[in-house]
Amino acid sequence: MLARIRKALEGKESGFTLIELLVVVIIIGILAAIAIPTFLNQRTKGWEASAKAELRNLATAEESFATDSGGTYSTDIATAGAGLRGQGYNPSANVTVQFAATQPSGGYTICARHNSGGLKYRISTEGANAGSPTAIPGSTASTACA
Repeated sequence: MLARIRKALEGKESGFTLIELLVVVIIIGILAAIAIPTFLNQRTKGWEASAKAELRNLATAEESFATDSGGTYSTDIATAGAGLRGQGYNPSANVTVQFAATQPSGGYTICARHNSGGLKYRISTEGANAGSPTAIPGSTASTACA
């Protein structure tokens, strides 16, 4: 009798049942449904942080330029060794920067947006949030720097 049971156990193939496989696939699907939107949101946050960092770096170069040039600000980013590049500013390849009209007080307003998306941010020497990057409402599209 024991020999017959042993023979039956040795010849039996083992594996996962269809139900077990379906449960695993469903669990993986649920985890993917949670992880993918979170990942996409983190990418957008990274793009926006890049635009904010670009504004802070540009504002620092603007203030350094103004200190060296008697209080006037520059919009010259392109000329190597002059303007804002002369103050150590190196523009990022993935962030678009736009200068607005000079403020009545002689200050500046600069906008930046990452080329891959996200909001456009503004930094200015005027207003309630002077000196810190603030989001421009409704600026997910290419809006003017106001």
